[in-house]
Amino acid sequence: MTSSPSRCPLLPLPPTIPANDTCTVGDTTLKDRLRASGLVTTAQLAAAQQEAFETGRRILDVLVDDGVVDDGEVAALLSFELGIPWVDPSLIRYDIRFTESLPRWVAEAMSVVPVHFQERADGSMIMYLAMDDPTDADAALACSIWAGMPVRPLVASTLDIRETIEAWYAGGRLRLSVVA
Repeated sequence: MTSSPSRCPLLPLPPTIPANDTCTVGDTTLKDRLRASGLVTTAQLAAAQQEAFETGRRILDVLVDDGVVDDGEVAALLSFELGIPWVDPSLIRYDIRFTESLPRWVAEAMSVVPVHFQERADGSMIMYLAMDDPTDADAALACSIWAGMPVRPLVASTLDIRETIEAWYAGGRLRLSVVA
């Protein structure tokens, strides 16, 4: 797999790598789906790719932040086309294991947030991961390695993921106060 300039280029990984049963979703990229659906034009996509390259941001972040696409429409498109459930992570009851399984910077860099853990018959765990781009196999693999367990993607909007990261990692539930 090749890395695009819109991703974090150096991702330090923990020493253990889980069995490779991370779920991946097809070969069609998000860019191809957005273009085919008519949500973006080729010119808009080219401009977003250039900005992403220059700023080091993800293409979807550029498109959403610049108002080219609505993050809810992107989530609806991906959920429908891929047959993956759409979840609003802000409605999920917080579990400390979510933030213990992935560092904040990984969640922010990949635009993901863990929302559920499921125990398999053999006692191992699967992490369900809200992602704004479930076609991003590199992000799913990196999160699987970090968490030490396979992941299964769920679709969520970019803004819902950002709000949930802020709430769970810093905005209240995990904010630590220093007692002097």
